[in-house]
Amino acid sequence: MDFGYTPEQEALRKEFDDFFREEMRDCPPEMNASMEALFEIDVCWEFHKQLGKKLAAKGWIAMAWPKEYGGRDAPLIEQYIFNEVRGYHKAMGIDPIGVSMLAPTLLVSANDEQKMEHLPPLARAERDWCQLWSEPNAGSDLACLTTRAVRDGDDYIVNGQKIWTSGAHRADWGFMLARTNPEEKRSRGLSFFLGDMKTPG
Repeated sequence: MDFGYTPEQEALRKEFDDFFREEMRDCPPEMNASMEALFEIDVCWEFHKQLGKKLAAKGWIAMAWPKEYGGRDAPLIEQYIFNEVRGYHKAMGIDPIGVSMLAPTLLVSANDEQKMEHLPPLARAERDWCQLWSEPNAGSDLACLTTRAVRDGDDYIVNGQKIWTSGAHRADWGFMLARTNPEEKRSRGLSFFLGDMKTPG
């Protein structure tokens, strides 16, 4: 069995490599593929956003996603090749929270309305996300979180505190776990919320 790339896949790999080799010449030296630098240094953030627009224009951010959500319905192997080449060049340009962490969850679990609302802006590099997990007394042990979400008609009122949120000051939206049923055991009674970071409160 031959596990090598087909000629078409090799040509695609070269296209990705040529692109990143050229674009990364202008990468700020402070970047160094660091999440901290990406979020905290303005010149790094601007480079990341500009590169994202170029990737979106080529349809490379969400290649394997369905077309209706901004993807190209490309075979997974093409997405793998892209990820490998991008990783080799230590290139940013893709929202590490929204595309890598949130989008797979939405593709599997969200309804069509939620997918249409949130996936296309990610594929177009138009919306950035943060992950609202950790709390003062609940770091890696999410079963300890105490942030509450109480239903109020069609809305939820959220009370609590989230900390150590990478990129929160850059994010447009955030996804969060909150406790909706305090009567359940620690690891149960939690719900997953999406929220506009500009929401008052």
